[in-house]
Amino acid sequence: MQTQTFKLAQIAISPEGINELPNKLWPFIWHFIKQGKWPILLLMVLEGIAVGLNSLAPLFYREMVNSFSQPEQMDWNRTLWLFVTMVGTLFVLQPIVSRAGGWLGWPLFFVHFRERVRFQLTAHTRAQSLSFFTEDFAGRIANKIREGGYAISEIASISVYVLWGFVVSLVITGTLLFQAHWSLLVAFVAWLVVYLAYLAWYAPKLLPVGKRAADLHSKTSGLVVDSITNIMLVKLFGQDKFEEEYLLKHQQETAHASYENHKTIQIMWIGMSILTFLLAAPIIGITLLGLHQGWLGKGDAVMAITLLPQMLAFAWWTAESCSNLFEHISNTEDAMNTLAKPYTITDAPAATELKVNKGSGKGGEVRFRNVTFHYGKDAENGGGVLHNLSLTIPAGQKVGLVGKSGAGKSTLVNLLLRFYDVEGGQITIDGQNIAHVTQQSLRRHIAMVTQDSSLLHRSIADNIRYGNPTATDEEVVAAAKRAHAHSFILTLEDKAGRKGYEAHVGERGVKLSGGQRQRIAIARVILENAPILLLDEATSALDSEVEAAIQEEMKTLMEGKTTIAIAHRLSTIAQMDRLVVMDKGNIVEDGTHAELIAKGGIYAQLWQRQSGGFLGHD
Repeated sequence: MQTQTFKLAQIAISPEGINELPNKLWPFIWHFIKQGKWPILLLMVLEGIAVGLNSLAPLFYREMVNSFSQPEQMDWNRTLWLFVTMVGTLFVLQPIVSRAGGWLGWPLFFVHFRERVRFQLTAHTRAQSLSFFTEDFAGRIANKIREGGYAISEIASISVYVLWGFVVSLVITGTLLFQAHWSLLVAFVAWLVVYLAYLAWYAPKLLPVGKRAADLHSKTSGLVVDSITNIMLVKLFGQDKFEEEYLLKHQQETAHASYENHKTIQIMWIGMSILTFLLAAPIIGITLLGLHQGWLGKGDAVMAITLLPQMLAFAWWTAESCSNLFEHISNTEDAMNTLAKPYTITDAPAATELKVNKGSGKGGEVRFRNVTFHYGKDAENGGGVLHNLSLTIPAGQKVGLVGKSGAGKSTLVNLLLRFYDVEGGQITIDGQNIAHVTQQSLRRHIAMVTQDSSLLHRSIADNIRYGNPTATDEEVVAAAKRAHAHSFILTLEDKAGRKGYEAHVGERGVKLSGGQRQRIAIARVILENAPILLLDEATSALDSEVEAAIQEEMKTLMEGKTTIAIAHRLSTIAQMDRLVVMDKGNIVEDGTHAELIAKGGIYAQLWQRQSGGFLGHD
């Protein structure tokens, strides 16, 4: 992918594009930091100047005391110039430079950079395979994205504003103390060694407790989202009390972990109090001794004493920021462990766009060649799903997949969509191996209506137009009419007062009935007009009257398209060009409805055992 250059103020994808994120902590952090390295360097320069100017205050105090201590020898011009320089430096120049850094730093770290990281984490996460999302809480994943963006921006901010500022302050403080007397510098360096050793020893203790607290917080957030998302189930079974107790148990565990994290930080402050005394006592003692013995001047004494609170304040701020820094590092590592997992389904290095011959029935041949797939399980121990399966569906042919639950029908469809990669064999469309084409181009040529049709919490029009983002309003309405959805859409109104096609449908479309969601999904597929059509119980949520009307439209929709339909209600697929019967991962029968009935095999038995038109289950 061609590398592009982006301004940091833009919320954009990384210049490298959508690739796997580093799964090591510092490379993971650097992946995002390096995108803003030049603005960050500029900010470091500004912050270094601001801290440096502020640290010069004790130097000005020394010079003023030296001037005032001998009034009879005072050079008034020099004193006036010194006063003007001090005021200009400390009260004009330093605030200007500091505010310039703040003006750049706020949008850099707390707006654009933070949101850029979140945007990129979302894009990288969305590129994961379907199994990634089915094995975790949606709320937990979302929380890791949110926390990851905030934590990485805070790491950058603390590094520039605190750690870098502390280094600049240390250099200037050491230089000024050495100018006063070498013994002050020795005492300061000795304290600095103890201070850094203490931080190096204790700060890492914050990592495990901070990581545990962050992980439990994300898990609890996931449980809350899961409970709310499935509120219908909770209400249906009257399990509000059970949900309260279940959530309470995990929130108590989260609260305990947060307390342990807080306790560890507070213990750190006790050590910092001791360190404060270890710096203050020697500096004050040496200053008083120097004054008493006459080898330290009054100005130098004032400078040393005024440097002390300034340095201690910075040391406390740095220690506090270090505790926050390690908490953010824990959160970043936790986000990395969740989000930066290797992609299991990736485009081949030289993947091309899938090309399907245009024209009714001319393109869209689907061929499964010796396909084996076990979901990574041992087929000999009952883990097998598909075994060396071969199936050819000519372009434009309508095929119904029949079989009891677990026969492998849905697996076959998921493999065609490349939600999983085959473990053996290959799948081709018009002779092109789907493993060698891009995933997006593959799925753009396949339209699917599922039994449980999910909708985005957007307008009705947006949900229908999802099948073809460039479709006009007229085309959206036409598709809705063909799906027999137009009449009920006109009656919709959400709590914001939006009506008809502008009404929002709620998360996963919960404001609509199952039948209404399915009709919206059918309208979406009509608008997509892909050459390959997958129907998985596509009309199962419709009432009989609407289904009868939809069936006629479905025939028109399937015309000229390669169609694979799954249905337990055999009457809905009996008129297909061909029926393929699957059992335990194998194709056991193949033919038309009449042929399979005449054969008297599994399909004939299933047909006879139907009750109300549904497939029986053993």
